[in-house]
Amino acid sequence: MNSFESKFYEKWQRTREKGMWRFLSLQTATAFLFIHFILFVGQFIYKQSFDEALNAFTIENSVTYLVGCFLLSIYLWKNNESRFKKLSEKE
Repeated sequence: MNSFESKFYEKWQRTREKGMWRFLSLQTATAFLFIHFILFVGQFIYKQSFDEALNAFTIENSVTYLVGCFLLSIYLWKNNESRFKKLSEKE
């Protein structure tokens, strides 16, 4: 195992100990806030009117972003779990 793999292994082991739901909630919140930050900055740069800017922050859009971020978090968990199991088998 190279140094990158060993760092990943140790970090993911600590993350696993804290629990899947903690990981999913933190990743979902981070991605959700990042998307909203990008939208806010983009609207500020293009100087859209306030009414146009609010269209991107509707409840429907926010729920869609939240569901998408949650699905992304599940994908990240499964991907990291498979990497971790492969590295565990190497040892």
